[in-house]
Amino acid sequence: MEPLLKVDNLSTHYFTRAGVVKAVDKISFEVAEGETVGIVGESGCGKSATVLSIMRLIQTPPGRVVDGRIMFSPGEGKAPVDLLTVPEAEMQALRGNMVAMVFQDPMTSLNPVLTIGWQLREPLQLHLGMNKREARDRSIELLQLVNIPSPEQRLDDYPHQFSGGMRQRVMIAMAMACNPKLLLADEPTTALDVTIQAQILELMKKLQEKLKMSVVLITHDLGVVGEVCDRVLVMYAGEIIESASVDDLFDNPKHPYTRGLLQSVPKLGPTVKDRMEPIDGAPPDLIAMPPGCRFAPRCPKKFDLCKDEPTLKEVGPNHKCACWLY
Repeated sequence: MEPLLKVDNLSTHYFTRAGVVKAVDKISFEVAEGETVGIVGESGCGKSATVLSIMRLIQTPPGRVVDGRIMFSPGEGKAPVDLLTVPEAEMQALRGNMVAMVFQDPMTSLNPVLTIGWQLREPLQLHLGMNKREARDRSIELLQLVNIPSPEQRLDDYPHQFSGGMRQRVMIAMAMACNPKLLLADEPTTALDVTIQAQILELMKKLQEKLKMSVVLITHDLGVVGEVCDRVLVMYAGEIIESASVDDLFDNPKHPYTRGLLQSVPKLGPTVKDRMEPIDGAPPDLIAMPPGCRFAPRCPKKFDLCKDEPTLKEVGPNHKCACWLY
């Protein structure tokens, strides 16, 4: 059975005056139908650049996808298409319709001079051919779906009249408008308090089950990963360094960087004795990568082989790791 999304050897670089920034460097992964895949890692490791590459929204210049394929299966008996090579008109038909995205910052992702209703109606009229009345009725349903009170009145409000959590709900409603097969969520709970975070995550889980869609979730929060994901990709300096099911990753992390991430999570409770252990050092300069393993300068377990770059290999059932320890 073909995966819904298959990313093969994807490389996205930014060409700057200082040099070439290898934001995403030869990564490969798959997303099955109905699966939730989490992508975790420090800021600047290439998570957002990965999903923006899938949506073909990398700003050019300075960014450009320099290599790879992104195969997407639209279903209904249609052959998979490479999102990097389809004509722009076909990509526009897929973007927001079959493949949707919840952007990282709802404050800047919503147009401040257009009403919420106008912004919700646009994809419905563009992709589904609805008239204004039908699109308004569907917009009311969408706001009800994401638990926004008095949706008929709120449609005529502007983004500044909504709280941060409600703006994020509107972003989710816009992404769900056309019942996409694949949702890319770039840190959908960033800058929200923990209560609203829990509500947003619960909402996304319910909508995923209802619409039977696949989700790629980017987050810094390993608690969120453990709550909603089926499988996890750990990124470091533009590369995927570990891939495993969520249970296997939490129970048996292989890569020293993954262990460092888990040890950096605060632990609660009166009997907790382990201190939180930060990862020493800082991520490498993406313009001047260190030779060999990119994590070696920060790794407590480095040894002679680390001067050569490891590849992602099977270290267990459905568990891959790029480390010379294995």
